[in-house]
Amino acid sequence: MHKISFRWLAGMVFCSFLFSFNATAMAQSVENKQSEKAAQTDEDIAVLAVHKAIRDNKLSSLRDHCLAYDFDDSSDKQYFIIDVREDKRYAVCGGDPETSVHLFRFKMDRKNHTLLTDAGAADGTFHAITQ
Repeated sequence: MHKISFRWLAGMVFCSFLFSFNATAMAQSVENKQSEKAAQTDEDIAVLAVHKAIRDNKLSSLRDHCLAYDFDDSSDKQYFIIDVREDKRYAVCGGDPETSVHLFRFKMDRKNHTLLTDAGAADGTFHAITQ
């Protein structure tokens, strides 16, 4: 009986160690995911959303590395402003690498992240766009 109790106790200690190890690993994994999400800046969120909107709505046929995004978080209290320009630093993009032509702008609401753009508007007025 004494040997069975010892085996049972050893098994319980092992199981609790294993559970503790797994719980710690899971907690660290959740913590890492949260810190990665928190590490995303407003600029990261805005530029990624604008990039996705450009592709989803076929606003430009330029390759990804032929687009540049200028992020402005200081000129408007309600919106982040993202200016989309041609980026000709790469030979595949063609043209003068010293030239960066303005294509269009996006506004991203600071609170709910909805997007507005002036793409396709001759007078520069902003309109809603699907994300």
